[in-house]
Amino acid sequence: MFESVRMAVEPFLDEGERLLEGAAVSLLPGVPQPPHELRAPRRPTAAAGRPAGPIGFLARVGAVVNPLSTAAEGVEDRVTGALNGALHGEGLSGGWQSAAGRLVIRLYDDSGTASGLLALTDRRVLMVVDQAPIWQLFSSKHVVQWSAARTELAEFRRNAKGTRRRGRVDLVFRDGSWVGVNTANPANADLLVTAFSG
Repeated sequence: MFESVRMAVEPFLDEGERLLEGAAVSLLPGVPQPPHELRAPRRPTAAAGRPAGPIGFLARVGAVVNPLSTAAEGVEDRVTGALNGALHGEGLSGGWQSAAGRLVIRLYDDSGTASGLLALTDRRVLMVVDQAPIWQLFSSKHVVQWSAARTELAEFRRNAKGTRRRGRVDLVFRDGSWVGVNTANPANADLLVTAFSG
C-alpha cells in the first residue's frame, strides 16, 4: 500500500480500527452511471448565489433547458454503458436497489466521480474520494464517500472470466449483487483480495 493511501484513509478510522490494505481504484467501464433521478442533488458551492445580468439570464435559460438535456444525457449514458459492457464485460449485477447498485449511486453523489481509494480495515470497507476542486492541484479534501461493514461483503473476487482487465476485482455483497473495480496495478488487486480473505 502506498503511503499516500495510508495518509488519506487513516484520519477516517475509528479508535482501535486497523487499516489492512488500500489502493486507488475506479469503477469498470462496463458499470453504467446511475439515472439522475436516483442521485442526490449536488451540494451548492460557495459561488452558488443568484447572479444578475446576462450571466443570470443564461443560468435561468439553462434551468428551463436542463430537463431536456438531462433526458438526452440519460440516453447517452445507457448507450455508452451498453457499449462499454460489450467491450469490457459486465461490471454490475443486481440493479440499483441492491447493495452494489447503492455503492455506485453513492460514488456518483456529490463527487460525480467513479474513482477513489478503496480501503479495507479489520471492521469496514471504505471508499475515500478527493473532493478538492480541480483547479487546486496540490491540495486535497478527502471524504468517506461510502462505507460498509465487512460482514456486508461476501468476497473480493479476482480473475473474472471474459475480461481483459488484469487489475479487476469484483466486490461481491451478501445479497448476491456485485460491482467491478479496477486497480492500475494487478499486484494491488491481489493484495486487496488477500487482505479480505485473510
